[in-house]
Amino acid sequence: MYATIRRWRVDAGSMDEVMHRCDQFIADQFAEMPGFCAYEVMDCGDGTLCSMTMFTDEESARRSNDVAAQFVREHASEFHPERLSSWTGEVKVNRARNEVLEPAHA
Repeated sequence: MYATIRRWRVDAGSMDEVMHRCDQFIADQFAEMPGFCAYEVMDCGDGTLCSMTMFTDEESARRSNDVAAQFVREHASEFHPERLSSWTGEVKVNRARNEVLEPAHA
């Protein structure tokens, strides 16, 4: 399994709308990609958010970067997103409970 973690900063006060758009536009798009395992987005405070996508293979995890970039261009550019960092790597340790499978919506 491979994961990509992205960290962004957006305009102050826009986090709720950014989260709503992640839920509305990109979450299902990731879910339909081959090899999809999971997608989460966290509000880290101070206009910073982190997202994590997990896929069964590295190629799919890296392809998710193109989908994320397209989402930012088409649905989030008005919030002046600044990509702070991005990492892709193999997941070496993983545990999850059934609660992870319950979708959260913004």
